[in-house]
Amino acid sequence: MKDDVKKMFDEERSKITREDIKDLINKENKVIDRVKKYGPLVDYLEDVKTFYALIKDYINGEYTDVPWWTIAAIGAALAYIINPFDVIPDFIPVIGQIDDAAVLVLCLKMVKKDIEKYKEWKEYKRRSKKGAEEIVSFLSDVFRTFNNNKR
Repeated sequence: MKDDVKKMFDEERSKITREDIKDLINKENKVIDRVKKYGPLVDYLEDVKTFYALIKDYINGEYTDVPWWTIAAIGAALAYIINPFDVIPDFIPVIGQIDDAAVLVLCLKMVKKDIEKYKEWKEYKRRSKKGAEEIVSFLSDVFRTFNNNKR
């Protein structure tokens, strides 16, 4: 099964287009709901959310410091999750989601460094925004105090 899943995953990854990624972004709620619903997948919920954050930032041009094959791999993994007719059909309870989890694990291993780099960028961006907000707040207080003292 592992080799079948990897082969199917590699084939799908090579076919992913920018339009496919946009389509998957529109299906985010469907994918998230599916991950939440099925036992073997629920452990990967935060990873799937990170995948979505990355592909959205990539498509929007906010974060492009990642190779296309990483975006395609993530796209293939997300598409696999919502494909009911994959290696093990999803209508088979529990076992039908094991291959989906295997694809997520495979993808996570493939894109691990890029995901770590992306998370560091997100944290830096968050801290920078917070720091900028603190500076604006400080300057507003200074100007307010200055204006009050002028009167």
